[in-house]
Amino acid sequence: IQKIQDREYVATTTGGGTTAAEGDDEEPDETPATRGGGRGRGRGGRGRGGGGSARGGRGSGLKVFVPTQLGVALILGFDRMSFETSLGKPFLRKEMELQMKAICEGSTTRRAVLDQSIAQYRQVFLQSQEQVGVLKQIYDALIEQIADTRLQSRS
Repeated sequence: IQKIQDREYVATTTGGGTTAAEGDDEEPDETPATRGGGRGRGRGGRGRGGGGSARGGRGSGLKVFVPTQLGVALILGFDRMSFETSLGKPFLRKEMELQMKAICEGSTTRRAVLDQSIAQYRQVFLQSQEQVGVLKQIYDALIEQIADTRLQSRS
């Protein structure tokens, strides 16, 4: 979760709807983003963090993710690349969790899962390298759309 925030694919907001800008000292960075239930709001309550706030505001400690322009462009671009497995949805993670469970149950080996996962991610990487122009087109279109919107709002 921290990595997607560091790479600015998402911004976090508090329950009041204010975006937590980088460097804000309002809340510690370690606070996990949990509970939400809606799209782009984490995986829901898992017993860590959540509802309370160090500031004591009513429900203001709830952190949610808001996709940035870069995050939206990546999801749209990856969707248009037509990967066998969507990179914008948690299918790869779910598959990895099932494979780790199979290792624990003894129905497969760590080496087999590792080899299969590396091959799968290598294929996705190579395909995305070949189609990097798709990502650039999507991002350029979003930037143009944002610029147009800002120009219109100033008129």
